[in-house]
Amino acid sequence: MKKITFIFFLNLFSLSLFAQNTPGPISVTGFNADVIANGVGTMSSSTTNDVDGVNYCLIAEDWKLTAGSTPLTTGLPANGIITSTTVTGLTYQLQPAATPYDGNNSLRIDQSGAANSKSLTLSSPAPYESLYFLVTSGSGISNIDVVVHFSDATTETFSNLVIPDWFNTGLPIEAQGFGRGNLSNNTVETPTNNPKLFRLQVDIATANQPKNIASVEFIRTNTGTGVNTFNLFAISGQLATNCFAPTNLTVTHIQANSAELGWTEVGSANSWDIEFGITGFTPTGTPTDAGVTNPFPISGLTSQTTYDFYVRADCGATDGTSIWTGPYTFTTLCDVFTAPFTEDFEASSSSINCWSQIQEDGMADWTLHEGSSGGAITTAHSGTQNMHFVSENNANSPITKLVSPHLDLTTLNNPELTFFYGQEDWEGDQNQLKVYYRESPTDPWVELMHYTSSVDTWTQEVISLPNPSATYQIAFEGINYFGHTNVIDDVSIEESLSTVNNTQVNFSYYPNPVKDVISVDNHQKNIEAVNFYTLLGKKVMSKTIGQSKISIDLNSLPAGVYVMEVQTKSVANTVKIVKE
Repeated sequence: MKKITFIFFLNLFSLSLFAQNTPGPISVTGFNADVIANGVGTMSSSTTNDVDGVNYCLIAEDWKLTAGSTPLTTGLPANGIITSTTVTGLTYQLQPAATPYDGNNSLRIDQSGAANSKSLTLSSPAPYESLYFLVTSGSGISNIDVVVHFSDATTETFSNLVIPDWFNTGLPIEAQGFGRGNLSNNTVETPTNNPKLFRLQVDIATANQPKNIASVEFIRTNTGTGVNTFNLFAISGQLATNCFAPTNLTVTHIQANSAELGWTEVGSANSWDIEFGITGFTPTGTPTDAGVTNPFPISGLTSQTTYDFYVRADCGATDGTSIWTGPYTFTTLCDVFTAPFTEDFEASSSSINCWSQIQEDGMADWTLHEGSSGGAITTAHSGTQNMHFVSENNANSPITKLVSPHLDLTTLNNPELTFFYGQEDWEGDQNQLKVYYRESPTDPWVELMHYTSSVDTWTQEVISLPNPSATYQIAFEGINYFGHTNVIDDVSIEESLSTVNNTQVNFSYYPNPVKDVISVDNHQKNIEAVNFYTLLGKKVMSKTIGQSKISIDLNSLPAGVYVMEVQTKSVANTVKIVKE
C-alpha cells in the first residue's frame, strides 16, 4: 500500500472569548436507591440501601435518631444543593429535588457488565456541550463506561472512567467531610475530610452538540469479586450554544506561499472567522480574516514554515459566534530550486528539509546517517552525513522513494544528474536502487536506471535527464533485500559535460577523461592560475602558473567529475573534466 509521508499534526481545543451559559442541574428520572438517611428515625427507616456494600450510608444534616436527639453539626445540606468548588457557577441538586432525600437519591450499581447497566432519562431532552456528574464509589474504585444517548438514536461513549473510593482522591472533589452513618447501629462517623463526592465531567463532541440528549447510561466494568459500588447523586450540564464550533479542520493545496483552509460546519452558519500565525503564536481572538467562506485560500505565507490556524462560526447578530476551534498545524512547502542544484545532505544544506518520501511498500524511510549500516562504507562521501535506506530481514520490501524538492531545469539544455551511491551485499543478500524522474507532481514516475549489483565503495553515476521542466523531481528508490543499506550522497544536477565542453573557450586541454596528468594550452597567452572544484563548489586544488602551457598532475584527486577553472588577466573560463 502506498503511503506519502507529509505529516500534519491536529490538536483540537476550544478557546472561548465570550460569555457562555452557566451550567446547572438537569431534571432526570431513574435513580434506583435511597442511600442518604434523613428525618427522624433509624437510618435504615429512611434508606433502602448502603453506599459501599458493607452497611454504611450518607446522612443529611436533619437526621436524628429521635425527636429529642441533639441536632447534627455535619451532614449533607437540607436543601440538597451542592455548590461546586471546582467549576464557577456549577451547582448540583440532590434527589428528589422537591423533597431532598425523601426517596431514591442515588443511581447505584454494584454489578458489572452491560446487562447490569443503569440509565438516567432526561425529563426534557436538550443539547449539551458538557455534563457533570456528582459521584462516588464505596469499598474501592469503580470503573465506569458512560454512554450518552441522543434523540436521533446515535450515541457517544466515554470509556474506562475511574471513580475514586469515597475516602480517597482522583477526581475533583465537590464536597467532603460531611460524615457517614452505620446502618447497623445508627452511629454517625465524622472522619476528617471524609467521605467525599467527586465531579465526573464528560465533554460532548462538537459534532454531537446540536443533538438533544435523551438519556445517559452507566456501565460498571470492574472485574473480580469485590463489592466496589458506584453511586451517582446528581447530574448537571452546560447547554450547547445556538452557534456551534466547526469540526474536522483541514489544510489542502499546500504550496510554498499559500494553502487552502477547510472545516466541517456543524450548525447552519455560512460565514466564519479565522486566525492564523506561525506555530506557537498566542491567539488574540481577533480574526486574521473575518466573514470568510469555506474553504478559504490564504496567501503570503513563508516557505518551509509551520503555521497554526483557528476557526469559529459566525451565526449572525442573534446567535453570535461560536467558540474557536484549533489549532490545526501545517507546514508550507519549499520554494522551487533553480538549476544548477546540489545536495550534500549536510546540516547546512538549504534544501535538506525539502526532500520527501513515498513509502511504496512497508513503513521504512530513508534517514540521515554516516556511511552504511556495517560493511565497507563507513563514512559519508563528503562531510559527515549521507542518506541511507534500511537493512531488514525481508525480500522486496520495504520499498521507499526519496524524492527531491521541485526543481526548475528550464535553463538547462541537457541536464545531467550526478550522484554517489553504494549498496554492498551482505552474505549474498543484495539491496537494489532505482532512479526515477517526473515532470510535475501530477505526472507518473518514469524509471531511468535500476542498479542490482553489489557496490562496496562510494561510486559515481551520471545520468542524462530527459524533458526538463519548471517543476521537475527526481527520486531514489531503495528496495530492501536484507543487504547492507543503500547509501546516497553528493547529488547534483547541471548542464551535461558534453554541452559544457562544446561551449567556446580560449584554451585547449587534454586528455578528458584523465587518469593522471592533464595538459592545458592557452595559445601563447599566459595562464595565471588553474583551480579545480568539486561539483558542490569546494576548491580541491589550485596551481599558480605564469606561462601559456602547463601539465598538471591530478593523481592526488579521487576519481570523479570536477570543474577546472583557467584564469588569465582578463577572463576565467571553466570546463568539466572527468578524473578516472
